Amino acid sequence: MVRRFKETDMEEVISWFHSRKIDVSPEYLPPTGFIEPGIACGFLYKTDANFCIFECFISAPNTAGYVRDETLRNIVTEMIREAKELGFKQAFGFATSKSMIAHGYEQGFRYVEECTTIVKDL
Repeated sequence: MVRRFKETDMEEVISWFHSRKIDVSPEYLPPTGFIEPGIACGFLYKTDANFCIFECFISAPNTAGYVRDETLRNIVTEMIREAKELGFKQAFGFATSKSMIAHGYEQGFRYVEECTTIVKDL
């Protein structure tokens, strides 16, 4: 069952990223997230504008595809509910995974454009 992410979930979630050779540290992840322990997680990044960002979706290694997909659908549903309760008017998602893009379309997200992600360490 999907529930709010807790600090005690951090070690498990970070291990999922590291198992995929994705270098993510705890300070990269916001406190607002939703998880089904042992299966998948996603995070809501709050902005000081009228939109938020849904990002850092990850699943446990070796999770069966149908289980992962259903869980991610439920996580996105909870994130949409939370974003509305927080007063955001739009939620952006940045995805390269075809399954995550499909989940977004299923839940009413629309295509905007393809983009290149760049970053600068400060």
